[in-house]
Amino acid sequence: MVSRMEASPDAGISFMDRAQRKEADQALRVAHNVLLDVLRVQNEHFSIAGLKEQNEVYLQDFIDIWQKPNRLRARIPADPSALRIRMKH
Repeated sequence: MVSRMEASPDAGISFMDRAQRKEADQALRVAHNVLLDVLRVQNEHFSIAGLKEQNEVYLQDFIDIWQKPNRLRARIPADPSALRIRMKH
């Protein structure tokens, strides 16, 4: 919410009324990454049948969605837990 605030000409504070696509994309990317981490932890603690394989699909989806087109990976590693998603700030 603070990122949508700006100083106004009358020395006050106002909300920016323009779209903030970069911030919105970043929020969605972080939320998507958090959800993947939650699913990974669920599998580590509860060994839910089929969740590891499904998490591999979800991880590849994350990569396909959020990586720039020239950096798309053709495949994920055999052990997806070795791959750590790092978010740029």
